[in-house]
Formats: sequence, C-alpha cells, structure tokens
Amino acid sequence: MDNIDVIVVGAGAAGIAAAIAAQENGARTAILEKGPNIGWTNTCRAGGNISIAVENRMRKQFYKMSAEEKAAEALELTGGHCDPDLIRTWRENIDNTIVWLEKWGIQWTRDSANSLVARHAEGKGAGLAKQLVNMAEKAGVKAYFSTKAEKLLLDDRGRIAGVTARTPAGLQNYPAAAVVLATAGFQANHEMLLKYLGPEFTYGAKLTGSPHSTGDGHIMASDIGAQMINLDQFHTRTIDKSWRTGSTGSPGPVRNLPNLYPCAILVNRAGQRFMDEATTSNTIACSILKQPEATVAMIFDEKTRLLHPDEVQNYKPANVIVKAGSIEELAQKIEAPYATLLETLQSFNKAVDEGKAAALPVPKRKFACKVESPPFYAIYPLWSGLNCTLGGVKIDEGSRVLDRDSNPIPGLYAAGEMIGGFFFGKYQMGPGGEISYQGNYQVTTSSISACVVFGRIAGNNAASLAKSR
Repeated sequence: MDNIDVIVVGAGAAGIAAAIAAQENGARTAILEKGPNIGWTNTCRAGGNISIAVENRMRKQFYKMSAEEKAAEALELTGGHCDPDLIRTWRENIDNTIVWLEKWGIQWTRDSANSLVARHAEGKGAGLAKQLVNMAEKAGVKAYFSTKAEKLLLDDRGRIAGVTARTPAGLQNYPAAAVVLATAGFQANHEMLLKYLGPEFTYGAKLTGSPHSTGDGHIMASDIGAQMINLDQFHTRTIDKSWRTGSTGSPGPVRNLPNLYPCAILVNRAGQRFMDEATTSNTIACSILKQPEATVAMIFDEKTRLLHPDEVQNYKPANVIVKAGSIEELAQKIEAPYATLLETLQSFNKAVDEGKAAALPVPKRKFACKVESPPFYAIYPLWSGLNCTLGGVKIDEGSRVLDRDSNPIPGLYAAGEMIGGFFFGKYQMGPGGEISYQGNYQVTTSSISACVVFGRIAGNNAASLAKSR
C-alpha cells in the first residue's frame, strides 16, 4: 500500500469501475473490500443488466432519448425529487461507458450484444463481477480483501488524506490523495433500516442483498460532514423458499414466470386475496409486508399452467411449487383456513364468469383466470426480499461528495448504491390493496448501469485530483 494515490472502498461494479478508470489515468490505485472475496458484493447478487438510454417503458416503441428527455422523464416520475443533473450526466456517459467496458474486454450474452435496451454480462451479476476484477488486475489495480475501511482521514486543511481500515493484522492507516466510496447500501444495518425504512421492512423483509452492506460509506462520510439525502429509498423483490440467509436468493416467480404470474392470484395466511396481482415485483414484494407474518401464496390451476407449461417446468427448484388435488389439500399445504380459501376462490371464479372481476372488493383488472381445474398449484411461501437501499451521500455530476453546505469535500468521491438523488420513488396504497411503486427505478435505468457510469467518473476525477497534489 506504499505510494497509493487513490483508494477505492468497495469491490462492487461501481468501485471496480472507479479503480480501473483511476489507474488508467495514471493514479496508483488500490481497492479495499471488507468481504473475503467479490462473492460478498451486491454486484454478485444482481442480474448483470446494464441498461442503455432507450428503455422508456411508458412508450410503445423504444428510441434513443436525449439527456434532456431522460431528465424530464425522471423528474415527472419522481415528482421532482431526483437530481436532474445526475440523470443528464448518466445519459451523456452511458454510451461511451459501454464502449469503454468493451475496450477492456467485457463479454456480453449473445442475445444482448446488439440490444437497443440493455447489455447483459455473461454469467449475470457474478459473471460481471468476475470480469471487472479481471479487468482491474489487467490495469494493475491492487485489491485487498478482508479489509474494512472505518474512518476517513483529513489533513489540516480539511482535505481527504486516506482511510483507516481494520485488517486481519489490526487497524492500519492508508494515506492517499483521494478516496472513492462505493460501499453499496445499508440493507444489512438494522439500526439504519429502523431509522429510515421502519420496522415493517426491517423485520418483515428477507435480506437478499449483501450481508456486508452495512452502510460503512454512509457512516464514514457523514462523520466528516457529508450531506445525506433520500435515505428512505430502497428496492425489493419477491423470493421463495429456495432463498437462504447470505445467499443470492431466487429471482422469484415474478421474474421466472413472467407470462404466468399475472394470471395467478395471491392469498395471505388467512386465505384471502389482498391485492390486484397484475403488477410488478416491487409492488408485490412491498404488499406482502402488510400481510400476516409477511408470507403469502401464489395460486393457479392446471388450466392456467397449460397456458405456459415450459415456465412451470423450468422453474427451479421443483419443490418450490406446491401441488394439490383439491382445494382442501391446497389449503393444508399453504397453511390457510380451508373454509375461507374456498369462499375466496368461489367468489373470485363467480366474478370472472360474470365479467365483474374488476369490481371485486379486491379488483382484478386484467388477466383474470378462474382457479377451478385440478390439480391446483401454489408457490409457497412467497416473501419480500430487500435487495438494496438507494439513498445516501449527495454528489455532483463529477461524483464529488458534497458537504451539508453543498460544497465539495476535497478529495472525496462516491458512486453506486450509496449515493442519493439518482433514484426516487414512493410506495402508495392502490384501490386493490396493493402497495404500488411510483418512481424512476429501472425506468430511468438499472442500478448497475448508474454504478459503472458514476464509478468511472469518480475514478477519472479522483485520478486528476491526485496527480495535481
């Protein structure tokens, strides 16, 4: 660690992109990662999807959107709560960032290499992480694992002077002219979750993000006066019983059964429907948290299964899907009261027959399919998984961290899921009982796409500053 110019804290997509950019711009760069390897980063738990600036899902046809169009779209979706300068910066840099990654040798899946919407890394998130680490090694970046940064060091002029980190050998100081924080969110920090998201998410959601994402960068930056914004922002998804603590978790039926799940119905432990099912993974995951024990079942019958048999057959592991010959048996297997479940299904089927499903107390506005033909199926239990938080330090378009007076903290940069201002949304109760998401997450872009863009910007600017000192 002698003669290091730039220290990057965090070995996810944002951190490694920052390290490669700093190193290629002449700054001797090192990465500090608290986990024992890259498998503990949030990037390894992601889908490896890098969105491009054409995925406006509110339009019937995709087209290249300008920076101003993307900023205007994001402002509309977030009610003016996002930072339009960050949106514009992302749009102005995503295309050349894709070219930059390709120059370093990244491999895309064959079906996405020429996609107009997104690039998908070979091997999904884990494959992307491995490729980025190989690129960093090729660039000459040094990576130190099991090394947890705990404190930012300042010189007598208030400029960043390095970090203090806890290593297997104890606490050590690492001098540097610039530091890039890329420590992801705080989804594994119960104290912060309780403070910013509340007890439902803290205790009801399962942790699908990295258990090492404990808000280290947030805490270090705040300790030296960084401005924090949008700390109540997050992303959830549905998961099933294949999930294990600390694992990457199953993507969930909403993603693995995209054609079948809208035709199913969701019932809680009381055997009752509680939301309009034809919606998104985010909405379903948040709605589950309002139900008893934050546990529900997704039910469909044989007739519905036959609409898309390959999806059901390929959904793994197989024991996630419960099969029953009768409603009574199904009720037993999903631990719901038989009489209530039967009444729920009979009322639902009658409304579908009469064309009145949209008028039910819990409406079904589209994809209404009766549940009447045995055998019956259920994905049970179905839970809410907390992927990541999306609020944190305020940065400018150069990835410089701003203090509470909105002035740059000299030598401090940030990127990835620990920044605030890029994503913003609210979860609102809908007429069907669902908790729906209204915001720009995965409409403006994907998280990893923003990570690599601002990581690269942070690395470039950190290198320039380091060389000027």
